Amino acid sequence: MRSRTVTALVTESQIAAPLGELQSKHPDVDIGSYPFARDGRVGTSLVVRGTNISSLDSLQVAIRDLVHELGGELIDE
Repeated sequence: MRSRTVTALVTESQIAAPLGELQSKHPDVDIGSYPFARDGRVGTSLVVRGTNISSLDSLQVAIRDLVHELGGELIDE
């Protein structure tokens, strides 16, 4: 099992529906969201898990693009 994480300043409620759509298109990958609050800001860590590295990499890019479309800010960790 492998994983990729995208951490962003976007609320879980903002990204939940689009993540659900991605999940339905990629049933072989698990997508999880983990909300957090840091320094007075709210965000979500978005984790994709699976065994197909290519799928994980493409989903990581898709989630990063989604964060940008929603007006969120990516956090590099």
